[in-house]
Amino acid sequence: MSNPSSNPSTDLNLESATQTWDVLARHLDRFIEHWEGGSPPTVADHLPEADGTFRRMALVELIKIDLEYRAKAEDLFKPVERYVAEFPELVDGGGVPCDLLYEEFHVRRSQGEDVDPEELFNRFPDKAEELKRLLGFTSPVVSTALFGQKLRSDDLEPGDRVDDFSLLLRLGKGAFATVYLARQESMQRMVALKVSADRGQEPQTLAQLDHPNIVRVYDTRALPQQRMRLMYMQYLAGGTLQGVIERVRRIPPSSRTGEILLAALDEELERNGQPALTGSPARKALAAMSWPKVVCRIGFQLAKALQHAHDKGVLHRDIKPANVLLAADGTPKLADFNISFSSQLDGATPAAYFGGSLAYMSPEQLEACNPSHQREPESLDGRSDLYSLAVMLWELLYGVRPFRDEKLAGAWSQTLNQMASRRREGPPTEHDPFEEVAGEPELRQVLMRCMSPDPAQRFASGDEFARELRLCHEARTQQILKLPSHGWREFVRRQPIVAIAIAAVLPNLVAAVFNFLYNNQAIIDVLDAEGSVEGARQAFNVLVILVNSTFFPGGFFLGVWLAWPVLRRVKDAGAPPLPEEDLVSLRVKSLGIGPTIATICIVLWLVAGVVYPVFIHLTTGDLTEAGGPLKFYLHFVVSMVLCCLISLIYPFYFITYLSMRVLYPTLLQNSSPSDADVEALRVLSKRCRAYLVLAASVPVFAAAIFGVANYTNLDTAATWAPAAVALIGIAGVFLTFWMNSVIQHDIAAVLRAATPVESFGVSTDSMDTFF
Repeated sequence: MSNPSSNPSTDLNLESATQTWDVLARHLDRFIEHWEGGSPPTVADHLPEADGTFRRMALVELIKIDLEYRAKAEDLFKPVERYVAEFPELVDGGGVPCDLLYEEFHVRRSQGEDVDPEELFNRFPDKAEELKRLLGFTSPVVSTALFGQKLRSDDLEPGDRVDDFSLLLRLGKGAFATVYLARQESMQRMVALKVSADRGQEPQTLAQLDHPNIVRVYDTRALPQQRMRLMYMQYLAGGTLQGVIERVRRIPPSSRTGEILLAALDEELERNGQPALTGSPARKALAAMSWPKVVCRIGFQLAKALQHAHDKGVLHRDIKPANVLLAADGTPKLADFNISFSSQLDGATPAAYFGGSLAYMSPEQLEACNPSHQREPESLDGRSDLYSLAVMLWELLYGVRPFRDEKLAGAWSQTLNQMASRRREGPPTEHDPFEEVAGEPELRQVLMRCMSPDPAQRFASGDEFARELRLCHEARTQQILKLPSHGWREFVRRQPIVAIAIAAVLPNLVAAVFNFLYNNQAIIDVLDAEGSVEGARQAFNVLVILVNSTFFPGGFFLGVWLAWPVLRRVKDAGAPPLPEEDLVSLRVKSLGIGPTIATICIVLWLVAGVVYPVFIHLTTGDLTEAGGPLKFYLHFVVSMVLCCLISLIYPFYFITYLSMRVLYPTLLQNSSPSDADVEALRVLSKRCRAYLVLAASVPVFAAAIFGVANYTNLDTAATWAPAAVALIGIAGVFLTFWMNSVIQHDIAAVLRAATPVESFGVSTDSMDTFF
């Protein structure tokens, strides 16, 4: 017998999956044709000539077909042992393939025979545990044979009509289905028609999902006589990410831009007879993007789509470039939620290899697909899908997958074990120089985290992954939101009370020293020297001790008490997570600590501004010879107002700076800013501008002190003060102007990450705003 085509290399590589599938499919089709021709064919006559992995794979699949047909014919059935005797190579590399044993069980059951699983366990004791797992997790009426999962390649052609659909063009073909461009005659509309075997729950799954980055399914129809299912869905003429990746591989890294995606789109649109959206804002945005930014954009949208699916309790489990369709404007859409297949999960038979799925699976999914492994399918969660998405984005970024040159071993369990083991070593930490892509380090780190072998170290959700992808190109936002493990910010996080106390107390100490020196020299020294007011110095000194020993501790403890919920949570950042509403409340409070403590300071200084002159007046009596009560009180009020400004402006800016750089980011870790955060940030921004105006008024009040001193004739001993305060005030204006600029930029950076989840990234326009 002549082979249908030349055999693939005996050393099978995952990169050549499509070509291998085509060759194997022809072998299987030819074998089926001989069976249906009347006389039983011989398996040996249809085997590839070359020895190796491909021959063994073909042998297993041919035997599955042979078992199916022989079970239907009287007196022709052969147990697996007879095939092993005829083909000893079946036991190479770990014994008889478990899926072959399962197939015998299946075909016998499908013919009405009451097969006891113990029979197989006794016949193949070394495979008993694997068989128990297969039979425990799978309906025994489901075949693992490739030929039972696909349509014959020559069954349907463009020009044919199936049910209500006229087939116009074959868009793609996989192991389980063929997709056509078709016209639905009753609705007079173009659809993508997926023709597959009538099995699985993909239509029911997709019916639950309504997201702009998930392909929209219109409906499904079953054709029982043909054993086919027709699923018709939104037609997307832009091809798939697989075509984009193939183009990426042909272009040097330094030349990769958003034009790659546009070129791939235009080529596919032209092939499908669709016009390009040349005037689209999305195209203009894509054309101007760097390639890492394009990858981030695509990844963001797909991560959001997965979040939507996971919220509905749906895992995709087959993330790969061929399952990401592209709209004419470049919007990616997830397709093929074909979630129920095979022994434990989609992937335990050669079909997954040919579909290319294995190369993108997480280590835990590979283990769950492997009947020789104890991992249960129920242990998988959305982090496995995110792992697959990260592998696909890596390939889109670099043109190669992170785990290269993976080969098919002699048996599926062996292949799955090797691949899972390789992934358990973690993602690659280095890559070849020719893969360098400008601007990719941040994206690379995000993808590496998402490909961590430990699911606990990955992003917990699609929203979190999407957030990190978007921040890859927001350097300032990253700087703010990602806390370092050392330096002053780490000190503030570990000792927030100490840091806040320093920021609040230091400006007040400066104001208190100025207040003491100036009033002591400008008023008390003058009165004491003249002897006109008895007891003035004693009253002043007693008052300084009382006020400072009362107001400073009181203000400190009041500020700590009001800020304590925030400071405690920041210090215990590793504590068990709080409900999101509690975290939102704490974040809003963290942004208000600066204004709150500044208010405490100014209230205490205003009280002191009244207490000082009143106390001295009451203890010394008549102030007529000191210029009268009016001038005396006016002097104290003006000097205290200056101290109030110092105690208001600088604690506000210092503490707000710490809040934006440490307190707020710590409380935002692994979360996204909410509407309440956005409002609080905007209010803080307005406050900063108002405080900047107050800072500019400090030199003005210095001039007022000079005028008051002249008016009261009490300036003989403190002529230094107005000039000193004016100079310090001018320097303070520059300091506060700089701090205001820094804080405003920090607020703007956080706001760029604060778009509400329900509206962010769900349309091309909204993505253009941020990308």
